[in-house]
Amino acid sequence: AAAPEGGGPLTVALGAAAAIACVGSWLFGYFGACINIPLSCIGNTFGLCANTLPLFVVTMNDFGGLWGAVCAGTAAEALGRSGALRLSLLICASGAALCGTATDVGVFAAGRLMTGLGSGLASMLVPLYVGELAPPSMRARLAVTSRAAFVIGQVSALSAGTLIKSAAHNGAQAMALGSLEMFWWRPIFMLAAGLAASSLAMSSLGTTPETAQWLARRGRIAAAARTLRQTRGVSHIDADNEARACAEAESSATAGSTTLVDILRNPKYRRLVLTGIGLSAFQALSGANSLVFFTATIFKDVGVAAPELAALATGAANLLGCITALFLTERLGRRALLMGSFGGMALSMGALAVASTVGAPLVAVAVAPLALFFFACGAGPLPYLMFTELFPAKIRATAASACTAANWLGVSVVGRNFLPLMTACGVSGAFTVLSCVCLAATSYVFAFVPETKGA
Repeated sequence: AAAPEGGGPLTVALGAAAAIACVGSWLFGYFGACINIPLSCIGNTFGLCANTLPLFVVTMNDFGGLWGAVCAGTAAEALGRSGALRLSLLICASGAALCGTATDVGVFAAGRLMTGLGSGLASMLVPLYVGELAPPSMRARLAVTSRAAFVIGQVSALSAGTLIKSAAHNGAQAMALGSLEMFWWRPIFMLAAGLAASSLAMSSLGTTPETAQWLARRGRIAAAARTLRQTRGVSHIDADNEARACAEAESSATAGSTTLVDILRNPKYRRLVLTGIGLSAFQALSGANSLVFFTATIFKDVGVAAPELAALATGAANLLGCITALFLTERLGRRALLMGSFGGMALSMGALAVASTVGAPLVAVAVAPLALFFFACGAGPLPYLMFTELFPAKIRATAASACTAANWLGVSVVGRNFLPLMTACGVSGAFTVLSCVCLAATSYVFAFVPETKGA
């Protein structure tokens, strides 16, 4: 069933709702990257050795994210898109607070599990909520904006880590408090806890109305019309007509079960869902997250003297790519932009492999941000946008949840195996593998992914 078509320019209500929702994307990016700089200090604080450190700091967040993505579809249907989004903010705030105040490794691990769970929920709910709330004319821009919030979260985490670490180091030297350096990382998590709690409070005041589609599917026509008036600026008559039309369309589409097993048994939906799952998996396996999470290690291995500044540069390139995507998504279409994005990543990853082989660190510093730029232009934001356009309303939440879970699983696979791959094959070998994955993703989009522009 199509989304209601009404609405023109961005309204204040829609902008406010999208802004609050995008905090979820910001937290998703922040929690993934916030351990990049303080990783070794966290290990020292809790007495973790190098072998167990990834288990408690990285893997717990990924495990929680996977389960959050799996549960997101059920939460979106049971609580509504807005209600489930508030739940994700509550979990993120609680998890970050636990991490920031943890006195033993068990509490810290529980906090990381909760930040992952909240991030997993948000990673599916934010694009779903924004996509259903926005009129078709604004959908692509707001989808890219939500992805930009994810990137800003990553950049914020790297910036906060760099600044707080520097301040702690200087303060410890000035006051002769060597132990200060062991605990400086805690404010990084408390910053996220405060933002999540503030956003939850604002959302609870009514700034994130429920989507008209979810309301109409439950026969709440008046509430659906009210949402359309608030977020799209349409008249009372147009809002009522659109809400009733949406209810009729949703009613005809909701008969039968919408579990993932039943969806995959239906030939009408099977190919759509498998296409989305494949696209999500390729997005994760492309290795873009490795460039963000492990940039310090990558640049150190190729001889760059200031790896933390290089990591910030890659985040800035990612953000620039999102800005570029705002202008290209509607002009080029989803399919062409995806192929160009994955193809550009394949070339950039290959160039990075060559640069590490011949010992050209300055080339590596230039090419790594270029790979993230290509990713952010298409492969980063477009899969989440296409979930709203590719899947009918009957299966959208369940199908998007499955796709997001596949993405989290892929991110976890890359996160757990990228550093061992670098150790075994070197930087050159690792990025040769990722270049081949991106090339395969380009072929996959060409062969299986349909154009959804205007859907």
